[in-house]
Amino acid sequence: MYLNIPSLVTVLGLAAMASADSMAVSSNCNLYGYCRRSGQFTTANGVYSVDAAEGCRSTSVPGMIEFCVDWGRNRAHFKFQGWTGKSCLAVSSHKVLNCGPTAYCAYTEFTPVKCSW
Repeated sequence: MYLNIPSLVTVLGLAAMASADSMAVSSNCNLYGYCRRSGQFTTANGVYSVDAAEGCRSTSVPGMIEFCVDWGRNRAHFKFQGWTGKSCLAVSSHKVLNCGPTAYCAYTEFTPVKCSW
């Protein structure tokens, strides 16, 4: 049997990235600054809808006991039950979308970073 080490490393790396916690957010803001931010939080156990508005709140993610988004600093953090610390996410991609002359729409991706706050 032939084992291709570089291919194996690539596959394992992709699997690790796929299981990492991340979040994708669709934002729709009106001219007055009110924004509706719908998030999809991805864990190793599935994808869950979350309210990704500014601030802290509960979520539908099983076991998650803390979830906060700080749009002003392009970051978020979360904590699961039984954890001693938190995990952090930062904006890794932000795309402005065309949704008409009276609104601002965007698609934003958050990926894991080392917590520094």
